Amino acid sequence: MEIARQNGFSKVKILLFIRNPVSHCVSTWQQLCKNHGYVESIDEYADKYDYPQLVSNLLRHFSNNERIRLSILNYSAQKNDLLTEFTKWLNVPSSVFSLPPTKLINRSLTRSELELQRNLNKILGEESRILSNAFCEKIPELELDQISFPMEKQKLMCRRLYESMNDVNSHVGNKNKYADDFKECKVHEGDFKFSEKQISVISSVLGGEIQRLKERYNQALEHLDKQKELCDELSSNYKFLSFDYEKSMKKIQNITDEKKNLESEIANLSRKIKKIKKTPIRYTLSVYQKKIK
Repeated sequence: MEIARQNGFSKVKILLFIRNPVSHCVSTWQQLCKNHGYVESIDEYADKYDYPQLVSNLLRHFSNNERIRLSILNYSAQKNDLLTEFTKWLNVPSSVFSLPPTKLINRSLTRSELELQRNLNKILGEESRILSNAFCEKIPELELDQISFPMEKQKLMCRRLYESMNDVNSHVGNKNKYADDFKECKVHEGDFKFSEKQISVISSVLGGEIQRLKERYNQALEHLDKQKELCDELSSNYKFLSFDYEKSMKKIQNITDEKKNLESEIANLSRKIKKIKKTPIRYTLSVYQKKIK
């Protein structure tokens, strides 16, 4: 809210989309696998899924703030009419926005794609998303597998989140309330399968990445060769400068010795001058005259 005030806004409107727990759990797990290097199974992730609790905490945080107006829509209920609901909230006509040419954006991965992606994640982490992104971009229209997790675990998850979902539901209309969306978990048996298009994408991505790494490796070698040449040149210059430095140091030492000798002579002359100054003039002239005779 402080940022809003600094930019001249006295009130803030927020639109928050929620989604029914089971489908959202599966979707979130897929996104983590696709883009964030996640490696655990859907069953393991279901034990950690807590988005309804986060939404409940958000509502509690904003509930007493009159300057913030939070609207909640349930994506699961509105997914076939998102544009209408969104433009209604913005209070603008639907014609303001244009729909993308592809109906399916950011599709889910198939069971086989997910398994390959998770195994790559174990080795490459988030960098392996180049493959999942290519699957979605190169083969956007693909018959997808129904991914889920055991019914008993679905029910356990929803029971664990019941209080939070109920709290959120008390703040929204019937159409946008959280609802249980249990889905039978189909047991997949047999080997993982890839179509010709999928194999082409895998080959293109991995082959392209290997080629890119080879080019970077060759560039690194060239860079190392240039650095070696530079080091050899610097080493040669250093030897020359080192020899020159030694000669200079000898000259400096000679000059220093000469300086000390001159300082010694100057000191002797100074003592003689002082002695002369202290000798009476008559005595000096007498001595001088005797020397002349």
